[in-house]
Order: sequence, then structure tokens, then C-alpha cells
Amino acid sequence: ATLEPISEKFSLPITVYEAHNFDGLAKEILDKHAGQKVIVTGHSNTVLPIIQALGATPPIDSIGDQDYGNIFTVEIDTDGKARAVAKQYQ
Repeated sequence: ATLEPISEKFSLPITVYEAHNFDGLAKEILDKHAGQKVIVTGHSNTVLPIIQALGATPPIDSIGDQDYGNIFTVEIDTDGKARAVAKQYQ
């Protein structure tokens, strides 16, 4: 439901992933979508491990269960170096 408005506006498919298979998700993104922009939504207990699985250091230590305003960008250079940046949705 979180991605439906973006999916509909840009006619993009939504792929459901296994919530705790962080390495599998990262591998799929890196193998199938290298050089592309990918949006991943998750819960407070999955987002930071996904960032780590993509090779970046999470820019914050934790996310509370009622914290819905975090937006993270993970950029991966052509040499494979990843970095994450945190922003707050206002």
C-alpha cells in the first residue's frame, strides 16, 4: 500500500520481498537493478539491516516503532562502495 501511488503514477511494478532475507534482497537489487533507482519500503526493524546488506553503514542507530518519517538514500558507486544518507519527511 505504501508504494501504490508511486507505482500507479509511473506505471512501475511492485515486487514483494521476504522481510528478513536482507542479503537476498540486496543481491537481487544489485544483480537486477545495477545503475538504476530502486525504492524499498520496510518496517522499523528491517530498514537498517537492508541498508547494511547493501554495503552501507546505517546513518542512525535505531528506528522506533512509531517513527514513520525516515527516508534513506543508499548510493552505490561503480566500484561497489555504498553510502547511506538519512532525511526526515516533513
